[in-house]
Amino acid sequence: MNKVDIDTIQARLKKVNQIQTLKDMGFNISTIKEIVESDNIEIIKSQFENRSAQIKDKMNDLQKQLCLLEAPMKTIREDVVEMNYHVSLKEIPNRNVASVRKIIPFDNGKGDLWGIVTCPSTKEK
Repeated sequence: MNKVDIDTIQARLKKVNQIQTLKDMGFNISTIKEIVESDNIEIIKSQFENRSAQIKDKMNDLQKQLCLLEAPMKTIREDVVEMNYHVSLKEIPNRNVASVRKIIPFDNGKGDLWGIVTCPSTKEK
């Protein structure tokens, strides 16, 4: 091999390495072509900044997904019953509330409880 062949091979290997590195950074084919063929450092800098912003956005999205996964994972690790709902805390104005605690037959006793709640003079024993 002569000197020209070695220099050509080295230049091609350098370009292949550059393309592979850009591919590993997540650039698409058209952007890689633009970067490799460009002699303008501002274009290259702009492409790198755009890719950096894309990666940061994706990282934020992935962080949100991770947070959504960690809560149920903690629940599973602690052997707590699985919850299929999301709890949200809301404030409402103060109100009077009536309550009765009593064991009743399945459906038959609901009417009795409503009678107790709506008639304040009735006292539970």
